[in-house]
Order: sequence, then C-alpha cells, then structure tokens
Amino acid sequence: MTKTGLENSEQVIVNSEQLKRNAMGDVIEAKALLDEALELRLRGVERLVSRPLSVLAENWNGAGPEWMKPEIRAKLSKWLAVFKPAFFVHDQDFSDSDGSFFGYNSANDRLEDNCLIIADAKYAFYDPRRYLARRAAPVVADVVRVASWPAWWQAHEKARAKARAAKQKEEQ
Repeated sequence: MTKTGLENSEQVIVNSEQLKRNAMGDVIEAKALLDEALELRLRGVERLVSRPLSVLAENWNGAGPEWMKPEIRAKLSKWLAVFKPAFFVHDQDFSDSDGSFFGYNSANDRLEDNCLIIADAKYAFYDPRRYLARRAAPVVADVVRVASWPAWWQAHEKARAKARAAKQKEEQ
C-alpha cells in the first residue's frame, strides 16, 4: 500500500513534534548533567556554565563515539551511567577541539580524573562499587584514548568550517 501526500505530511508533522519533545528532553538532561557535574566539582565544568543549554544538549551524545550504532551507545551509557557527568564534560571538551594532540590528551586525562572523582563521591569507602568504579575509570579513559582521535579531529574541522562560513558571511 502506498502513502498519499496527506499521510506523508502527517508523518512529517508527527516527526517534527517528536523532535521538539526530544530536543526539550535533551535540554532537560543537559541541565541535570551540568548541575550534577557542578555539584561534583568535576574538572573543566566551570567553563560550561555560561553556555546555552541547547548547545550543551547538542554536544552531548552519551557514552561512545558518533559512529557507533545508537543501540550500542545506549547500552554503554546504561552500563557506565555512574560516569555520565564525566562523559558530558568530555563531549563538551570535544566540541571545543583545537585539533591538537595536547588538547586531545588533556580532554582524555580530564575524563579519567572526572571518573575517579565520581567514583569517590558516589560511593563510600566501604562500598565495593567505589573500587570497581575506580578500576573502571582508567580502562574507560584508555578505550576513549585509543578510539576517539577521529572524532576529535572531526570536531576541530567542523569548528573551522563554521568559522570560515561566518567569516565569509561577514565579508559579504
């Protein structure tokens, strides 16, 4: 059965409404993650306070790189939920990519530090989960270090293209 033009336009309306709801949900999640990161005093979070929540939400994608299937990224985000605020700050670091190896290492070192801060803040010294999270933190950071250079460079290229477009528009 084929769809008529009316059915297609109704589908577009439904999809745009769903996108609005998803965007609002993303902003709400970004606000919650920013508040949690501030409360935990994660490294690098102070520079995010002045940014619009919509920008923070746009930069946030959960645990895992963009090229990863969304289902897998959702599972990773669930498994590593305790580290969500650290991943949130890390995604913002990547959106600010300068393309340098130093910046890349700094962002990934900050991710590891923030995961350790979270492990200590979330679990008491007698809770075995604290030590499991502390052992997981460097592993998570090492996996990110190995797999995320293309995303770091891509974010830098995206920022450069945006700056070029703005400059061209300004010159016109």
